[in-house]
Amino acid sequence: MHKRSRLNECAAVEVCSFERGGIGDNHGMVRSRWCHLVLVGMMGSGKTAVGRELARRLDRPFLDNDRLLEAQTGHTAEELVERFGEPALHRLETAVLIGALNLVTPAVVTAAAGVVLDEDCFARLDAAGFVVWLRARSAALADRIQHSGDEHRPFVAGRPGAVLERLAPQREPRYAAIADAIVDTDDLSVGTIASDVVVQFRAAG
Repeated sequence: MHKRSRLNECAAVEVCSFERGGIGDNHGMVRSRWCHLVLVGMMGSGKTAVGRELARRLDRPFLDNDRLLEAQTGHTAEELVERFGEPALHRLETAVLIGALNLVTPAVVTAAAGVVLDEDCFARLDAAGFVVWLRARSAALADRIQHSGDEHRPFVAGRPGAVLERLAPQREPRYAAIADAIVDTDDLSVGTIASDVVVQFRAAG
């Protein structure tokens, strides 16, 4: 069930205070009416391209989990896996995303594919604003990854189809549980997907 009541909570300005820490700090913040627009989904779902277009259309900052991770650590996700291992990558992705969600200014935020498996991050996403799952079939996702030249992504190693089929049963139920809206992206352009998201985002308020 989609959680429409959360947008009503965001409609009133509320002050949220969190502990202060290191990477991905939890700062005290003021949530404005719309909070954040957050995109979740599997690798290859188009979160970065669609998120950038949404930020342009809505005149909001664009906060991409992967780009923020690289900016804050000085390493790509692939490099972090090679140097520190997969668990370390996921911990850093989660910390960086939580930091982005805790920023004051309403933004378009894209979440790394696996962060929904972390219970704390799941709860933060649930409270952050309007969450959209960009859904696509594994075959379509694999085709996008192969044609984008992004087969170097962590865990893919030239076999995106098999990897996506393995990860989908773990992640897709979590996307469904957190999403306020679901947009199917198979065979659609970035512009069309962004338009569908904007329609549902505005209709929610």
